[in-house]
Amino acid sequence: MSRLTLSSLSKSFGSKTVLKGIDLEVPEGSFCALLGPSGSGKTTILNIVAGIETADTGTIDLGGRSLKGLPPERRNIGVVFQSYALFPHLSVADNIAFGLKSRKVPRADQRRKVAEVLDLVGLGELADRKPAQLSGGQQQRVALARALVIEPDLLLLDEPLSALDRKVRGDMQAELARIHREAGVTTVMVTHDQEEALSLADQVVLLNDGEIQQRDTPERMYRNPASPFVAGFMGVQHFPGVLRVAEAAGAGVGAGKTSVPAASDVLGAGDVLGAGDALGASDAVTSTSPQDHVLEVAGLALTGVDIHVPGGASSATIGTTIGTAIDAAPRTGVNVTAAIAAEAVSVCAADAAPTSAAGRATVDRIVFLGPTAEVIVSANGGPEIRALLLSRDAVGLHEGSEVEVSIDPAGVRVWAN
Repeated sequence: MSRLTLSSLSKSFGSKTVLKGIDLEVPEGSFCALLGPSGSGKTTILNIVAGIETADTGTIDLGGRSLKGLPPERRNIGVVFQSYALFPHLSVADNIAFGLKSRKVPRADQRRKVAEVLDLVGLGELADRKPAQLSGGQQQRVALARALVIEPDLLLLDEPLSALDRKVRGDMQAELARIHREAGVTTVMVTHDQEEALSLADQVVLLNDGEIQQRDTPERMYRNPASPFVAGFMGVQHFPGVLRVAEAAGAGVGAGKTSVPAASDVLGAGDVLGAGDALGASDAVTSTSPQDHVLEVAGLALTGVDIHVPGGASSATIGTTIGTAIDAAPRTGVNVTAAIAAEAVSVCAADAAPTSAAGRATVDRIVFLGPTAEVIVSANGGPEIRALLLSRDAVGLHEGSEVEVSIDPAGVRVWAN
């Protein structure tokens, strides 16, 4: 196993630029998922690393060795293609041994290595079968075994589970994770499936239009998306919203309440609205913390949410960036985009509403998903918002039910437009 380093990798096909200066490091022994929509450049990266395509600019280093100019067979890289590419006339054992024979490995060593990798992928009893006698999941394991038997420095997986049905795909995700742990080989997988990336990878790299949008651990990418695009691709719903100055605590700050200053109000650059202050006709305030704002989104009003500023600035810049923007538009607020994780949304009967409820809504429909249920609601004519509940928590709800919606601020991300 070896560390993979890509530096300033670019590639064009005719007038179409598909990679734009990609920089990426995959640590030794790790599992990296290249994720993105069709045409994002993820498969082109895999093909360039494998030696199937040639980069226009940039370098590829594998374990301290430059791959520039090396043909595929000299890179010591194992590849599992989407179609598996098994030889139909060869047995399982002979398919796996093909790369060893090409390298002129002695027959005794071939038999030993094939037996070891068959045991690793759990196909020891099927060595004499032909591919046509195997299930889709078993064929996938043969292709994986053939890639691993050469003891590669790097393993490349090109959407290896896409041809499998949902049940088999779930089983194979667990198998791939186990095999990676036991083999320990540095692995890069191309996928468009968020669930595969989140469940298998140590590092997820999300691409769009030939550029890396975010590179992070699966949990951080889901919980802290770098942009509305990342949030949307990871399955997190997002909406346009407005961020305003909240009422002072002494004047009745609470969920669903906002303060829209009158025309005579003055918002200064240096003053802070304290916990006991009231917003008067001539008071000057600057918004400096999430608790000083109210977010109006999807017909609801939320307080206490974090703010993400374009350019990677931290939420500590709220007072100087978002606060300044609100100061400049006290009556209209600031237009933002808000991402809300479905599991951060909870609903309950209107007569059982907590004090932190963001607003009242109507149940539009309920989608039963077995252990969970997706409850889709809308509030005050706003767009639909999804709540992901345990199925038992959705009992008693039905289409047309009046409910109170609560949203955990930890599941909300807001970006200034």
